[in-house]
Amino acid sequence: MHVSRTDAYYSTALHELGHWTGASSRLNRDLAHPFGSEGYAKEELRAEIASLMIGDQLGIGHDPGQHGAYVKSWVKVLREDPKEILRAARDADKIAHYVLELDKERAPAAKEAQVVEAQRPGPVQQGVARPRAAAGRER
Repeated sequence: MHVSRTDAYYSTALHELGHWTGASSRLNRDLAHPFGSEGYAKEELRAEIASLMIGDQLGIGHDPGQHGAYVKSWVKVLREDPKEILRAARDADKIAHYVLELDKERAPAAKEAQVVEAQRPGPVQQGVARPRAAAGRER
């Protein structure tokens, strides 16, 4: 499977964005686990599944090779508790929903700003220069 550098970049960015959602002011996951611990592996699994889900929704390719270093820890966690994959998928779905909703919340304000900007006359409108006084009032 060929993965572009752009896909690899966004795959990693979405993975890290998945971790970002764990803060207490967002989805409030327990992120206080040292590198290599079981809790760390569980959080990495959630972020990776969420990255895949979000990337799929946005039409961005996914590069699982970017996070292959975590596979051993995921396998260990899943062997010890096979139902962890269900909990991880549930949390990843929450992460994906949270991230995708951010854009929807921002979209109306962004679209309104674009409409306002599009309606503002430019320095030259239909080949006629705007009077200097009008240009000065807009600032």
